[in-house]
Amino acid sequence: MRNSVLNVIGSNQFSAFISTDPSQFKMEAMESNMLANAEAAVQTNNYGIELRYLGIKKLELPESSTQEVFKQMSSERAILVSKIQRDGDTVAANIRTEANSESARLVADADAEAKRIRGEAEAEVAQYFKVFEQNPVWPTSSSNLTPSKRPLGQECHPGF
Repeated sequence: MRNSVLNVIGSNQFSAFISTDPSQFKMEAMESNMLANAEAAVQTNNYGIELRYLGIKKLELPESSTQEVFKQMSSERAILVSKIQRDGDTVAANIRTEANSESARLVADADAEAKRIRGEAEAEVAQYFKVFEQNPVWPTSSSNLTPSKRPLGQECHPGF
């Protein structure tokens, strides 16, 4: 029976016992395999007993192995942290590039819209100047450009 248990344990990697990833943690499957192997051994050798449960209660490792396992786990975590940071830096750079590109596009669009509006305004002003040239109402000498002394509310017509 001991051999059937040790064979199942020995055929699995250590991560199957201690992994925090549910897809790698295979304790229940190992216990089922150990029970099936032990039941087969009991029936083959006619021990006259029936097994209902067989499980792993406790795992113990030598202190040196524990230290090595923790060292390895720390190393793997450091590599994982480094990879995640690199991936995050790449994503951040892509976001910055995209934001800068969008910002430049928006500024260019705003400049184009401002030029268009300025052009429309200049065209409209040019039309008013044409009308003004045909019928000037404003005084032409600078002495007539003084502000009116009339109170606000009365109609003001410069030069009249």
